Amino acid sequence: MWAHEHWNLDEPPDIVIFAKKMAAAGFYYKHTLIPNQGYRIFNTWMGDPHKMVVLEAVLDVYKRDNLVDNMATQGEHILGGLKKLQAKYSGQIENARGQGIMIAFDCADPAARDDMISRLANKGIVTAGCGTRSLRLRPAAILEKCHVDIFLDALEQVLREM
Repeated sequence: MWAHEHWNLDEPPDIVIFAKKMAAAGFYYKHTLIPNQGYRIFNTWMGDPHKMVVLEAVLDVYKRDNLVDNMATQGEHILGGLKKLQAKYSGQIENARGQGIMIAFDCADPAARDDMISRLANKGIVTAGCGTRSLRLRPAAILEKCHVDIFLDALEQVLREM
């Protein structure tokens, strides 16, 4: 379920933070870090007890619909497609990487990355910049193979146009 579970750590991290894909921001931490008074961390996005109800419903859907496995499968499909495209369009994109559907790749330079984001948006594909020249993907957990294929086709069209 959690990214750190794939990293073969000797022990789990002290603190794990989660947000958007869970529809409720929050964190969990080792027992040794528990504050000695309740509600020491409370803000607009987390600490409100009703958010736990939302989180529980989201986790139920993740389990019911097998979304963690789906994200792993679709992530492999995206990365496989990106690696083919980076071989075909070397110099335009490189360093495809990621885990599950948290994926990024590098563009030639910041201007090329920004142009690619704009061109993909004109084709109905929402992406974002990250760092100086990386383009990142954060699709929905319900992503299907047909959606990945639409993205890869649109990206190849953009690469040909550039």
